[in-house]
Amino acid sequence: GGMGFIESITHSLVSEKAAEAFLPKGATALRVDDERAGGEPALRPSVVTSLLRVRRHNEDQGAMNLRVFEFASAFHHAKGTHVERPTLALVCDAPADARDAQGAFRLMRGVVERVLALVAPRAAKIEFVRDDSTAWLAAAARVVAGGVDIGVVGVVDGRILKAHGLERPTAAAELELRALLAKYPPENAAFELPAFPAADRDISAIVADTVAYGDIERVIHASGLAHLESISFVTTFRGRQIGDGRKSVSLRLVFRKADGTMKSEEADASVARAIAALREQLAAEIRT
Repeated sequence: GGMGFIESITHSLVSEKAAEAFLPKGATALRVDDERAGGEPALRPSVVTSLLRVRRHNEDQGAMNLRVFEFASAFHHAKGTHVERPTLALVCDAPADARDAQGAFRLMRGVVERVLALVAPRAAKIEFVRDDSTAWLAAAARVVAGGVDIGVVGVVDGRILKAHGLERPTAAAELELRALLAKYPPENAAFELPAFPAADRDISAIVADTVAYGDIERVIHASGLAHLESISFVTTFRGRQIGDGRKSVSLRLVFRKADGTMKSEEADASVARAIAALREQLAAEIRT
């Protein structure tokens, strides 16, 4: 709720061309032998293709900035068996203040986080792991909840958009929530409130446009900072003073000790370590 998405109900049959673009590696489309299916004899391997059609239809009617979702099954044939995947599919434009693909991706990632906050146990770690294997997404991340891969989020590839008659940057997500919904409501253990105050530090890293936010987060996590409680995204900035092909990504690190107040020097030492790792591994320039 509150994210402005409209539920769609679409037909599960699509054209073979539309199906092909969304098939997982090594899979083939399932066909329906029914003359009434006409030019759309394939069961869709992803509900996203149907939502892109809904979006195109609405754009033709003058409705821009459409955010749509659908709970429905996707189908394919692999290793000699018919596979049916109940999924939650979502499609959205970039928000009005950021008409680029990154704005669309950020918005969709936030929506996925919001959905998982509702259905995943609070203790489950939510991770976004870079993904290059989903052919219909140009920039994508696998969504992992509590160690289980539950789907994908990313920016729809330009060729797919073109095939659906769309031009504006578009993000999509496809999640398989069955395992989480089977355990709904999640068992959320009660946590004791922290006894000691946190120390937070902001870092702004200037990196190449091709560096994903997830890469920055991963480098910091991998540098093993003592008492790191959380990393959160603050903002991305591009401009003349940063230069072409680069962006400034700001994030906030929160440190907290379980057994005492975090000293300023301790937080500063951890931040210095994070900065060194970002410089070394991502050629980041750090603004303080």
